[in-house]
Parts: sequence; C-alpha cells; structure tokens
Amino acid sequence: MEESLTHAAGYTERPNRKQINLALQGGGSHGAFAWGALDRILEDGRIAIEGIVGTSAGALNAAVTAYGLTLGGNEGAVTAAAVATWQSGFPLRISYASGAPHFDPYRYSIVRMLAAGEGDVLVWIASISPELSPPATDIPTIVLGTPGLRLTKRPAVFIPVGTPGVDHAGRLIRCDSVVSLPLKNLHRAELPRVADVLASIEAAL
Repeated sequence: MEESLTHAAGYTERPNRKQINLALQGGGSHGAFAWGALDRILEDGRIAIEGIVGTSAGALNAAVTAYGLTLGGNEGAVTAAAVATWQSGFPLRISYASGAPHFDPYRYSIVRMLAAGEGDVLVWIASISPELSPPATDIPTIVLGTPGLRLTKRPAVFIPVGTPGVDHAGRLIRCDSVVSLPLKNLHRAELPRVADVLASIEAAL
C-alpha cells in the first residue's frame, strides 16, 4: 500500500511511528484474543497499521479494524460500526436518502464527498478526544465537540458536549464487538449528551 490506513484516514503521521502489517488467524478464541491485541495497538500512538488481512474470525477483525481506521481512527469507531451494523445490517458509510439504508464505501466516503462538494452541511461529532478535529472544508460545519477540541478553522456552530463515562453515563462496545459496556457518570461537568443535542436539533427542524 502506498499509504498507511491511519494516514488514509486523514491523520497526520507522527514522526518515527513504526509501520506494521498484520495477518490475523481464524478461530473464535483466537479472534477474541487478536481483537484485544488490536485494541491495544490502536491506542499506541507509536504504531501505524500499514496493511491488515485475515481469515475467518481474523477476516472479520481485519475488516472492522480497516473500516474503523479509515472512518475516524479508534475513537469510538468500534461502537459506531457495531451500532450501524445492528441497526441497518451494514457497516458505516450508509445513506438513508431513499428511506432505506444504502451501503457504498466509495460513494459515501466523507473525504471524497467533501472534496466533491457533495453536501449542504457537515455535522462533526467528537465527544471523546480533543484531537479529532474536523477536516478542512468550505462547507458550513456544525461541531458537537468536547471542550478544548482542536479546531483548524472556526465552525459555523460549535456546541460543547459531554464525554461519555466522564460527564455523563453512556455505553461503548467492548473490543470483541459483542458486549456493550456501561460507562458511569463521573460528574466532571454539566454538559449535554450528543444524543440529547441531536434530538433537540431534530425536534426544531
């Protein structure tokens, strides 16, 4: 591959990051173990995944990892992909414009759509890390972000939101993509949940 999966996602490569290629074996217990190892690799800022393949359970892990990286790094990507699959039967990159889910990983690539000017507004959600800044675009941008989110350009609207497991209760999907884990409210700040903000916007439309 000419560029790593993490670089293709639009992330700036950190200097001296070790580039690795992964081959994942099959088998249920091996698959669960491998996903735990993958989760740790994704958290390690010193490592960038150049390529990933697998067989059986390893192929599933490889596909979810690749989608997670190319669609927004490891920040909640497992949870987002799992919820999309449960609700629609498809991974991320889905359109509901026709009233039914339509999956097309090329057509609904956010990078391609922004470059082609396909869209009236970009709604960017980053409720966990201040590092996940929205991409540069001339399309009006609404950001639902954690306080301190790094912004390269001032958005049309910025709404501060809480972080699940810190400012409010929530759930994240475990690294095996099977179990939904509850997150406690540590009461850091009185900030709204992303779901509540989106519900209010929908109700006002």
